[in-house]
Amino acid sequence: MQNIHFIVGTGRCGTNLLNKMLDFHPQLQAVTETHFISTLASRFADMELSAEDFWTVIDEHYTSSGTRKWTDAHLEAANISDKDFFKKEFIKYCHSHHTHAERIMAFFNFIYKKNNHDIIDKTPQYGLQMQAISRLFPQAKFIHLIRDGRFAATSMVKHPGICRLINGGHPDQLLNFSYEAALSQVTADEPTLQEAIKYWEKVVLAIQKQAKGLAPSQYLELHYEDLLTHPRHTLQTVTTFLNIRSKGFWLWRAARIPDKKILIKERTRLNVDMYDELTGLVKNTLQENGYF
Repeated sequence: MQNIHFIVGTGRCGTNLLNKMLDFHPQLQAVTETHFISTLASRFADMELSAEDFWTVIDEHYTSSGTRKWTDAHLEAANISDKDFFKKEFIKYCHSHHTHAERIMAFFNFIYKKNNHDIIDKTPQYGLQMQAISRLFPQAKFIHLIRDGRFAATSMVKHPGICRLINGGHPDQLLNFSYEAALSQVTADEPTLQEAIKYWEKVVLAIQKQAKGLAPSQYLELHYEDLLTHPRHTLQTVTTFLNIRSKGFWLWRAARIPDKKILIKERTRLNVDMYDELTGLVKNTLQENGYF
């Protein structure tokens, strides 16, 4: 099998931006969120699933609203309109390939037709289950994007999915929340900025705790702000970490995506008093991650 690697974080921390940038690399196939990999790596880790049951598990993962399946998002991205035919052919393949890892990679290859590319999966919440996922994919690497929590919080409270995660007590009470649309049962009411930044701290620290159980070669931390201000250098750091080619026309194209003005605009969303209050709530975690 080709390799699979993951972009993780708190959400609203630049994972989508990095995913888009890496998709320009000729050796990579960047894909949107999946959510079913952590479910297979934890809840179903020791279970042998029939091909039909395997499909049912991956197809029962929904976006935060509970109205759309992640499998449908991938099929749409590849312009595959006949889901029933895809399901039939995929299940046929799975009958002769029994491990979760083989079937997961087959899912990507059936859809994107690029079995000579490494997969980059951007599912931020996988950071909380990196050790379980690495048992499924021992060669997997994890890129942890960290954003200044004060400004991540202002973005989080505007995102319905993350509002639900905060209100539902993720990750302590909501694990595998996409499975069977569990997250859609939680209110999307906007939490306070104070609640959002405490959530940011909890997730950042949980991911870093998970990282301690990985080999150093499997884990890389990056700052979202560096991705905006020094995109070429940051991307070269990523490609070195992934052991793939770092130079080429792809790098020029990818480095044009970030908008540095975002860093200026985001500062207008906090007045001085709120900035100081949020800083005080998570001061140590901010400092430990280079935000003074």
